Amino acid sequence: EVRRDGGTGVHPFYGADFDKTYQFGNVLTAPRQHRTISSKRTLSDRKATFSKPVFWHIVVEGLKKLGWTVKLGNRPNDWYLCPPGVIGGERKFRPRVDFFDSAPLVRECLETDDRYCNQTEIVSLLEQAKECNARYLKLKAMGKQRPKFQSDEELVAYLKGQNDETFD
Repeated sequence: EVRRDGGTGVHPFYGADFDKTYQFGNVLTAPRQHRTISSKRTLSDRKATFSKPVFWHIVVEGLKKLGWTVKLGNRPNDWYLCPPGVIGGERKFRPRVDFFDSAPLVRECLETDDRYCNQTEIVSLLEQAKECNARYLKLKAMGKQRPKFQSDEELVAYLKGQNDETFD
């Protein structure tokens, strides 16, 4: 057997790592079993969040009754949820610590932050939102058999008024 590298183990043009790098062929045409990266994310990889109608009509409305405010940002979809006494945009308040701009972050903060997780109003609000979100997901899974609603407010009223036996 004649080696193309002249017996040195180094490819004369491409360098020492050429044979090792291309042992399975070109990266784009390599057999599938050699690619180990998966693009699918599992449910546990994603942050837990509420559905949009449940978040805005139960969580945010409930927090507004407790003195929280929603401040709109410069872009059309930017919003900031600020606890009582916090004014978003002031230098002494830190984004994502003192005020929030995403639903998963709001839920995580309300469940884990000592400033909020021990308040009975917030605990009951989160319990109601979790129950309604579970009902919403069951309703969504019904497909075409699910009832139709004219607005998110009507949907949330339906979710609040239902008991668990309706969805079993």
